[in-house]
Order: sequence, then C-alpha cells, then structure tokens
Amino acid sequence: MRGTIPGPEEIAIIPLHPLKCRLTRLFACSIAILLPAFSQGLIPYTDEAPIVGDPLTLELVEAFKEQNLGRQARFSAYVIQQGTGLELVEINADAMLQPASLMKLVTSASALEALGPDRTFETVVELHGEIRDRRELFGHVVIRGGGDPSLGARFARNRNDVTGVLRDWARTIRRLGIREIRGNVFGDGRRYEGPATGMGWDPSEFGEWYSAEVSALNYNENTIDLIWRSGSRRGQLARWEMIPETSYVSLGSSVRTGPDTLNNKMVRYFRFAESNEFRVRGQIPPRETHYDFAAVHDPARYTAWLLREQLIDNGINVRGNAFGHEGIDDDNLTTQPLVVARMTSPPVRELLPIVNGDSQNLYAEVLFREAALESGYPGSFRGGIDATHAWLRSHRLQRTGAVIVDGSGLSPANRLSTRLIGQVMRHALLSEHGDVYRDSLAPAGQRSLRNRMNTADHDPLRPSLRGKTGYLTGVMALAGVMENKNGNPYIFVFLINRYDRGNGLAARDFLDSLPITLYHSDELP
Repeated sequence: MRGTIPGPEEIAIIPLHPLKCRLTRLFACSIAILLPAFSQGLIPYTDEAPIVGDPLTLELVEAFKEQNLGRQARFSAYVIQQGTGLELVEINADAMLQPASLMKLVTSASALEALGPDRTFETVVELHGEIRDRRELFGHVVIRGGGDPSLGARFARNRNDVTGVLRDWARTIRRLGIREIRGNVFGDGRRYEGPATGMGWDPSEFGEWYSAEVSALNYNENTIDLIWRSGSRRGQLARWEMIPETSYVSLGSSVRTGPDTLNNKMVRYFRFAESNEFRVRGQIPPRETHYDFAAVHDPARYTAWLLREQLIDNGINVRGNAFGHEGIDDDNLTTQPLVVARMTSPPVRELLPIVNGDSQNLYAEVLFREAALESGYPGSFRGGIDATHAWLRSHRLQRTGAVIVDGSGLSPANRLSTRLIGQVMRHALLSEHGDVYRDSLAPAGQRSLRNRMNTADHDPLRPSLRGKTGYLTGVMALAGVMENKNGNPYIFVFLINRYDRGNGLAARDFLDSLPITLYHSDELP
C-alpha cells in the first residue's frame, strides 16, 4: 500500500493553464525566498564559527560537518528526556525550518486530543425520489461523505478488491428491485470547503498519489491503481493495467523498459490541475511487475462515477450521469431519503498509524480538517491552520515564527522548529492517549522505516524506538522516541534543510546513525 513520500525527480512539463501554473510557482518560490528569514541564527558550522558545548552536542556537530552535504546545508537537533523534560541537545533548536512530514506529528497530536481515539467517520448512500412499480427510481442516488479517508480496499476483507464496497452498494440497490434510475449519481463532499490542494503544492506532482486532493468523500485514497509490466529488452514499452477499469480517467504512457542496471521503477504521473488526463513517463527494470498509484481530480465525483459504473455492471440502467457536489440541488432532493447503506471507518487509533507510520498525506489532511470542525473552525486548510495554532497556544507550545500551511507537511512553505516538534511530542506522549500516539509511529525497520535502521548496529534500538520520517526536495527529517542503554526514554528531533542535490542518501544515513549515538552516549542519564 501507499507508504512514505518518495523522492520525486524534477521534471519540467508544459501546463494546460500556463499563467495559473506560473503564478502558483512564482508564489511558492517567493515563499521559499522570504521564509528563510525565520531561520536567522542558524549555526553554519564552518571553521570560522567554532562551536562550544557539551561533548554530545560537539559530537553531533562534528558528525554533521563530516557529511559535507553542501555549504547551504543546515542542521537542527533537539533531544529531551521524556519524563522530566530535561533538554539535553539543542542545536539550532529554535530555527524555523521546513519540517516536511514531521508536520504530521503536530497534526496527529492535535487531532487525537480533539477527536479522541475512538472517533469514526461515516459514509451514507441515499436514494432520493419515488420508486415506481418497484423497479424504477424517479430520482437520484447521493453518497454523503463524512470525511473517511480509508473508504475502499485498505480495511476490506480483500485488500485487492478495489471496487468491492461500491459493488456491495450496487447489489443492495438491486435487491430493492430497482432496475432503472432515471436521475443522477451524486458524490457529496460538502463537509469540507475551500481548495482541495494546499498552498505551495507542486502542480507537476498533482498526479502523484502523495498529492491526492482532499475531500470529505474519498475513495481508494483518491487514486487509481496501476500494474506495470516491463519487457525483456531495453526500450520496450511497458504494459499497464488500470484498477479499477474506469472511463473516469484517460492515460497515455511512454513508460519503457529500462537497462539491466536500473534497480527500481522510475515512473512519474502528470495531470493538469482540473483534469483526469494522465501522461505517464519513466522506466521500469526489465522483466518486472510493479504496483503503483496515481491521484485523480475531484474525488467526490470520482466516487459517484465508480458507483454509477458498478450499478450498470450489476444490471441497473442509469439514465443520468455522475456528478460531484457542485451538481447537487438540495431543492430537488427529498427531505426523507431512503438510506440504503452506511459505511463506518475504523477509529482514529487505527488511522493514526497510517498518518505517522506510513506518512500518508491524505489521512493527515482529513484529520487536520476534522480537528478544525471539532474545535469550531471551518473544515478547510484555513480552518485547520487556525485550529492548530489555537491548540498550540492553549498548551503554551506555540513558538514565534511557526508557519503552518497544511496538515501533512507537503507544502515547502511550512516552518517549524525542532524544539516545537519535540515539545508537541512530549505533550502527546504524556497525555491521556499517549500510548495511541506512540503506537502510531513506525518501529525501526518497519512501515516508513522498513528500509532503514535495519543494520546490526540498530539492533539495540528495536525494542524501544518508534520514529517518524520526513522528506521533501532538500529536506531530510527524523524524529521519534527511544530508550538509551540505561533504559531511560528520550524524544529526539533531527532536521536537515538545503542540502545539495545528490546528497539525499548521505543525509538520510546520517540521521539514521544519530539514534545509535544517543543510545550509547554516556552524556545521557
């Protein structure tokens, strides 16, 4: 299933709406230029700026300098004893840096407190109108979205049956005797408002699964699934299969079989901002099969479209079309609809490991909005921002200069300090639902850490370490909780910004080595 954000290459495309995309990029670039002012006071770690501090701090600084990640690379570290709150490492701890997916640690803490671990989300299917002769619906089908980000196959009995939920709904309607629907199928996502994508999200990545649009009606995490099969010779076009097979999207592919030296797929999905026409490019290693995902436009309409297709496949003629909530006229709907299906999501305690353990952006953005609604704010990016700031202030966790733009950390305009993140983590871990928060983090070698911290050196950390990764272009992050060799629990937050292109692997390996240093350090009680 969908996991941590991969490292997207920068590939230029020609946008459908050049002025709109240029303005979006110009705005994002302006943010990137202006916001470093929040990072004043960063220690550059050059020979001209010697560092004075305790042995552990000096050890971490020297280890960072040895990486040679680039002259502009900046490192921030914060280590705190979980129980006492004793601060043991503070390296640029108040510098406001891009947190990438460490933003989810704040979003999940706020949402867990606002919603509670047992909160669920409900999706309802309604029939509006009159059923005549027990076989014709003179009216519409409406799917009411309640925010569930997991609607689809992830928690189904068969995780490979992408359309199973929709097929069950269609069969339920058929069992009522209905063989024809004279109206439309509507997807209602009006519980949330405002833009479906965040400020600064890269338009060239709108087709990637991690940039999925946010709606109160989500299906299959707002993606189509794709199976790619390469050939045996370099340059052969790769074959593909779309799941579900739907006319909602069109896909043009130039994906080819790569050389024998290619270790993994390199596939990019491009679609214009308000389109479901995909252009797919890249390479796949020879003689391999790969499962992948691409994000669609207008999730509410997507859900309605898929249900309409399932109704037809199950012998129900649908005369109307599929629409999102923009097509709903409440005056034409009955006041007492016939509810034919209800789908309840897993509780928040089961969704949080997908947010933090898998670093799934859509789930984070849904909780961002739900926490806002619960706190009396609109269910939007703006509402989530205001609610999160209010939550931070209410617990005296707010720090001057913090910039929150979305709930997932996908926007490069976000700015947080490692101290703020660490203090939020401590607050959440010591709260009433601290075990739920801790269990949402990835164990060493699993989930988003499945290809990390799996060396013999990391073996002492496995019983206790739970972590959260973060990645954007030029940003590498790692935070978590662990016990040192004396069995005492510590919270750590490490952030690197602005490392040179090509140094991502070195930055990642450096961060992965730091918990080992903390574990063995004699400086930690």
